[in-house]
Amino acid sequence: MSDIKRINKLWALVSSGAALTSILLTVFVLPEPTPFQNTIFRVLISLLAAGFCATIPGYLTVATRERKAFLSIGGALAVFILVFYSIPTVLEKPDNEIAKLKEEFKAAQFALVNQQLDSSRDLYNNILRSYRDIGSRQGEAQALIGLGQVEYQADNLLQAEKYYKQSLDIYLEIGNREKEAESYYYLGNTKHKAADQDNALKFFNKSLEIYKVIGNRTQVELVQKSIDKITKMHNK
Repeated sequence: MSDIKRINKLWALVSSGAALTSILLTVFVLPEPTPFQNTIFRVLISLLAAGFCATIPGYLTVATRERKAFLSIGGALAVFILVFYSIPTVLEKPDNEIAKLKEEFKAAQFALVNQQLDSSRDLYNNILRSYRDIGSRQGEAQALIGLGQVEYQADNLLQAEKYYKQSLDIYLEIGNREKEAESYYYLGNTKHKAADQDNALKFFNKSLEIYKVIGNRTQVELVQKSIDKITKMHNK
């Protein structure tokens, strides 16, 4: 085997391995990438796919009935173009769908504040289904928090706890520490309302610990007040 063939095989292996690594990073490290991160991943994966195919001989020819061929490009460039313009359907979410969900979210929050619990519940359930359909774990968790708040106000505390725990599992999965602390705080409130003060303290302390680590002083003060309130009750 010539040196050129060895280099081609090595380059193909490196390119495919780097592309796979990029895809795994997208899925597990950045499950909710920003539009800018999406663009960078698209370019990177397209370049790596093209690098892999650069070792394969051949051309892509585009033809019409009138002309036998009006465009002929190398395999690497062809793969770059094809991959670059096909990836958005996987990585990006429809902007109009996201905008619509944001408006529905505002409507659900408005209904919740005005004690229109049935309306708020229906809206949050619709939002939850939509976020699951488009694969947004962050949006799914936000909808679950909203449903938890609805059930909390309706005094359906077991159902509220269920929703908060589901949101917590998602935030742990995607690594959103601030929202993780928020879920613990809501669980603490739910246990406090259910007169389960021991578990309320457990959740509040977990929330407090995270807020201290990330440096959210406002939330530290809020959670500390809840802890002090329960502690005073125990000391009476």
